[in-house]
Amino acid sequence: MPDVVHALCEVMVVAALTVWLLFTLIGQFRIDKIQRMRRLDLLHLIPQYNFFAPTPGTKDFHLLYRDQLDNETFTDWAEVVDIGPRRWWHAIWNPKRRIKKATFDLTTTLAKELQQYGPILVKISIPYLLTLSFVSQLSHYKSAIATQFLLMVSDGSVSLKEPVMLFLSDLHNL
Repeated sequence: MPDVVHALCEVMVVAALTVWLLFTLIGQFRIDKIQRMRRLDLLHLIPQYNFFAPTPGTKDFHLLYRDQLDNETFTDWAEVVDIGPRRWWHAIWNPKRRIKKATFDLTTTLAKELQQYGPILVKISIPYLLTLSFVSQLSHYKSAIATQFLLMVSDGSVSLKEPVMLFLSDLHNL
């Protein structure tokens, strides 16, 4: 009798795992009906893998900043993350990629908030305040009294077009 129970348990576990695998495979398809059924997965047991972006990024965001000096002049714009060209060793060791990724995530979120809320309300959003905090902690001139940041978008590094301004922040005291 214990062998029958053991075999039955094995069959049930294999069946459950097979059903789970089947639902996981089906759940990877971007079909509306399947995606609506995900609401029934209250415990989030069916994973959704995104190995490739459904719509690949076609734009590059650029975060620049400048300072207002105590003599009321402005410094030149400086790009926040300019990590330079890729090197062969970056496949193994590239500590600056986290800075670039964090800046990318922050600027894309700020761009979405800007589109959703407009240029006035975005100034009280979390992405705006995080960007301001980040820019304020960067290296500044000793005579700087305020800083300002600029969000620009371009068609990528191979584009011949100039980047386009998306958003210019107010001046903020340092």
